[in-house]
Amino acid sequence: MAYLNAELIDRRAPSPASTIRRAIRQDGFNRTLLFSDLPNYSDILLLQGPVGPFFSKLGHYWRNRGAKVTKVNFNSGDDLFYPPIGHSVIQYKGRLSHWPQFLTSLLVERSIRAVFLFGDFRKIHQPVHSLCEALGIDVFVFEEGYIRPDRFTLEKSGVNYHSMLSQMNMDAIHNQRESGHEPPIKRHYANSYWYMVRWAIAYWFRGLRNQSHYPDYTHHRHLDARMGLRWTRAFLRYWLYKLSEYSVKSRLLHSKKQDANSRYFLVPLQVHDDAQMTAHSDFTSIEEVIETVISSFSTHIHNSKRSDILIIKHHPMDRGHTNFKRFIRDIAKLYRLEQRVIYVHDLSLPALLGKVSGCITVNSTIGLQALYRNVPTINLGRSFYDKPGITFQGTLDEFWYSEAKVDGEKVKALRNYLLHHTQVNGSLYDPAYQID
Repeated sequence: MAYLNAELIDRRAPSPASTIRRAIRQDGFNRTLLFSDLPNYSDILLLQGPVGPFFSKLGHYWRNRGAKVTKVNFNSGDDLFYPPIGHSVIQYKGRLSHWPQFLTSLLVERSIRAVFLFGDFRKIHQPVHSLCEALGIDVFVFEEGYIRPDRFTLEKSGVNYHSMLSQMNMDAIHNQRESGHEPPIKRHYANSYWYMVRWAIAYWFRGLRNQSHYPDYTHHRHLDARMGLRWTRAFLRYWLYKLSEYSVKSRLLHSKKQDANSRYFLVPLQVHDDAQMTAHSDFTSIEEVIETVISSFSTHIHNSKRSDILIIKHHPMDRGHTNFKRFIRDIAKLYRLEQRVIYVHDLSLPALLGKVSGCITVNSTIGLQALYRNVPTINLGRSFYDKPGITFQGTLDEFWYSEAKVDGEKVKALRNYLLHHTQVNGSLYDPAYQID
């Protein structure tokens, strides 16, 4: 393949001027984002997608719109859900260090006009934005839904802190005409968690069985025997915690709303190796987050003499990988908060959020859910929704005393903007979902 040079950049075709935002403006603000809002592209490149058949559906959709679709597979799990048949599928078996050069040649030689990928911080996806920007190629990124269920995220250029929303102030968002209108859900999808589990197990098993086919590939998460052990452990822990935490969860969910002297504060943890932690925060570990929050909470408790309770919730996707019970117990004991810190795994968030007085998060979408329910929220990381008028902008030490109030109008405007511009009514994992 020819390598990128100045002549090739100068001869590139202009990128389509249409945007998702403009397409929605023409439609009356009465629905969530549709794939038909995207411009027509002559040549599409699909990189790594979510586990399961979603990217196969996406390729079929774009071919029906007249585009030439190229897919790059990086491991045997990718081959399982997007079979390498014909010249439209490339099995990349080179080293990660050679990937940017290979990608550059691929983009140029196939005249790619748009790239689609899932998760923009995977190592294989990190070179994409700069290369595509230099070549005038549009990039679209999928992610789990900001507003769940029944939706997933699709944004041009990037997601989470890489979203264009990170650069927008609340006045600009609030002034959008659609900011006051929440589009209805046209179709509901059953809980897709078990579909995701099914696809993930198949993906893992195929990748493990055929590792020799892609000897230089390194997955963003383990694709070896350890992953099977962790899934088994996650399944067993789910039932163990369901029994062992029953009484404490019942007490939390069935208690009355806390009074001013005895309040609940929620800390939803992230997956330990998620980009929201490793890239979009300054914390080096979940343990550091826990100790930071408990230390600050301790100062608040011992100075104010309140009877507040700190609830630390484990991330469900990290259940088989980590357990912070002993660490939390030791830190709580160190700060003399044994009776003030509760650690739980699985419980109804809507029910719990109706009882908490504050949420402390590191970029979790639970922070958005808390805000929608008028729960004051502080974000300790870097997120598109961490804005004045939305989240608490002071320090964590100040947060406990702030008696902060949520600006419901601004939160509503942000939510409706997200629904119109970044959320697709559908499911990345449910086989019933068809792209339209």
